Amino acid sequence: MKRILFAVAACSVLAACGPKPATFEIEADGVEKATLDVCDQKSPMKKAGKVFTVDRKLTCSGEGDIQLKYTNGPEVACHIQYVSANFPGHWKYFAQGGQCGLDSLENKNVPNPKPKPAATNAPAANEPAKK
Repeated sequence: MKRILFAVAACSVLAACGPKPATFEIEADGVEKATLDVCDQKSPMKKAGKVFTVDRKLTCSGEGDIQLKYTNGPEVACHIQYVSANFPGHWKYFAQGGQCGLDSLENKNVPNPKPKPAATNAPAANEPAKK
């Protein structure tokens, strides 16, 4: 019995340490249904207005699609170039006129670059002052 409880506890801890979910979002007018297809798994996306979202734990590295079903009939596949379990983030796409594109990617695991210093008219330390 103790072995079973230990196994259950270990599985719970390991699951918590597993891959973090990635969020996929697409903004698309006139779409009735969106489905994420990555890692050989399809996940229906939740609709809020014209934005569809889904959280998924990634179990592979590779490519995929967001498949859109427009209310007037056509279906469009928005290509996702590369995903990885080591690179979860918030992937934002857009679809307009049957075309798709990546809008932005926010990844909490990658630090933001240092901000550039503000422009100034003061001379550099090694430059003589201009008259």
